[in-house]
Amino acid sequence: MKLKDNLTLIHFPILASLALIHAAGVYIYLSYAPEISEALDANNSLSANAEWVIVALSAGVSFLMMSLLVILVRARIQAKLIVKLDYLNHFIRDIGKAEPMPINGIIPETDEIDRLVESVLVMRNNYAIQKKSLEKLAYYDKLTGLPNRDYLVKELNRVIQIARRKKEVIAVLHLDLDEFEKINSHIGRDAGDTLLTLVGERLEKVVRGSDLVQRKGHEKVDQKMLVARTTGAEFSLLLVDIEQPENALKVARRLLDALSVAFVVEEHRILLDACIGISVFPSDGKDAEILLKNADFAVNEASRRGKSEIAYFEKEMNTHALDKFQMEKELRRALDHNELSVQFQPRVSLSDGDVVAFEALVRWQKPGSQLIPAAEFMPVAEETNLICEIGNWVFDRVCRQVQLWREKGYNYLRASINLSEAQLYNSETIDLLKSYMSLYDIPGSSLEVEVTERAILKDIDKAIEVLRQYCTLDITVSLDDFGSDYSSITLLQNLPLDVLKIDRRFICDELNNQNGQKLLKSIITIANNFGLYTVACGVEKQEQVNFFKDAECNFIQGHYFAHPVDADKVTSFLESWMAELTE
Repeated sequence: MKLKDNLTLIHFPILASLALIHAAGVYIYLSYAPEISEALDANNSLSANAEWVIVALSAGVSFLMMSLLVILVRARIQAKLIVKLDYLNHFIRDIGKAEPMPINGIIPETDEIDRLVESVLVMRNNYAIQKKSLEKLAYYDKLTGLPNRDYLVKELNRVIQIARRKKEVIAVLHLDLDEFEKINSHIGRDAGDTLLTLVGERLEKVVRGSDLVQRKGHEKVDQKMLVARTTGAEFSLLLVDIEQPENALKVARRLLDALSVAFVVEEHRILLDACIGISVFPSDGKDAEILLKNADFAVNEASRRGKSEIAYFEKEMNTHALDKFQMEKELRRALDHNELSVQFQPRVSLSDGDVVAFEALVRWQKPGSQLIPAAEFMPVAEETNLICEIGNWVFDRVCRQVQLWREKGYNYLRASINLSEAQLYNSETIDLLKSYMSLYDIPGSSLEVEVTERAILKDIDKAIEVLRQYCTLDITVSLDDFGSDYSSITLLQNLPLDVLKIDRRFICDELNNQNGQKLLKSIITIANNFGLYTVACGVEKQEQVNFFKDAECNFIQGHYFAHPVDADKVTSFLESWMAELTE
């Protein structure tokens, strides 16, 4: 019950009590006042009933006067206290509202209660300002000012509830900028941040276009979309109430077209490529997290296909992702339980038949199953951070094996190690290899690193810089799988290479026709002119050996001579090989 109502309830008992007290006083006065008593006794002019009439009239007049006084006091209390308490209650109830409100003029400051009300109003406004600031920190990207992933999830869950009731279609577009780290390294982190801001602004401008999609029952209307920066160089877009999933493709193409126009940042003219993955509600997921995850799967598939690609989510992508996740878990367990091993495949000189080097090949022996070749699990390792862990483990095993060879007198042998793309551009890789070389006391001339064309082409300038560091350690540098990808002759000219390894698939494709044979011979001649040793990989037949010997290829590697050998059998293999050569 309100305070003013309580005051009203209190008034009546108080007034009644005061009136009774007053009546009692009048009665006593009439009964005991000397003058009045004498007058009543002498004249007997007042009867007993008359006395009670006087008492009643006195009580009534008293009650009315006191009631008037109480009403005046109550009105004063109402004006000075209750109204202000109502103000105070109102401001306290609204303390969580986001919008501040003006203070001046609402409460004229006259007393302590006014100052209390004003203080509460100031507190309410400060809280509202802080709440808006916290919301901005929690739900908006500090760099671009766009909503972040948390806000996107919240908004996506909200519109999903609406779409579920209205049976509408929602699309989530996940956009990933290609090779943004490379751009960052070239133009600097600050300029890269500026570029991300410009990308966000351009995406917002595109989605505010007037003819992006057609909504149900409408012709070319402005479609509200949400653009969010989810992480790094990735953005997500929410497209609501589209007529059919295919309409999201129109938006995606519009976005890629917009990004294809060059950006200018600090006098740098930058061309961006991006890929977009699309997931659709309700077919691809029933909640925000699943839709975002599936859009991420789709953009990975688009990136795998090439640059500026668009891919819709398919269930097979989820299956692949689950398989990859399971493989990653098993690989981690394999590392912890020593299920991985290193085998060594010999490289044979065509001039004298000597074994001059061994390529280290990682194998995986799962309990109760056959040996798993690297081609089946290394792609998964390369998509995760496991590739660096496995690579570091290989460094240790190979350097220890080289030490054993040298202790047995095979000082001339080299061990060749494959470097993944992640290892090539990781600044810690070469330092780690140097530490193992020091630990096992082996020289750089006993080691060789192999890199692929694809890895080098990610950042040629950086690759050249890194490979030169290996050369300074007297480590041999090989270009692996030549002919499988781009086969650029300029690589032979610019890279600090020692060995060129011709890919086995290239050999199989070209060796069966005359033009292909001429091409292979030309490659060997060019490599020799550049001072590079050549290795023919995957050789399995005598006619292949004869061809490369005639073409003046330096080395052969393949099953024709030997399959990969376990580490503990390398020494016995070398002894038997030398024995056959001397026969």
